Amino acid sequence: MKNRTLVIVVAFVVLVVGGWTLQGARPQQWEYRVMVLDGDKQALLNRLGQQGWELVLADRSVVHEFYLKRPKS
Repeated sequence: MKNRTLVIVVAFVVLVVGGWTLQGARPQQWEYRVMVLDGDKQALLNRLGQQGWELVLADRSVVHEFYLKRPKS
């Protein structure tokens, strides 16, 4: 009986604390950039990475398009 009560109390505390945490959480906002690159792609992509951009997709089927994202500030 004591174990069952302890499990119920622990579960209640986890749900309450978890609920407070979830209420304060907001989804991450992103900004996006699409670029067509010629020339030295590596140097430019490295500079963009230093600015917080993350390469999401590189489509080289027709032209060299690069899709990037970074957290919105």
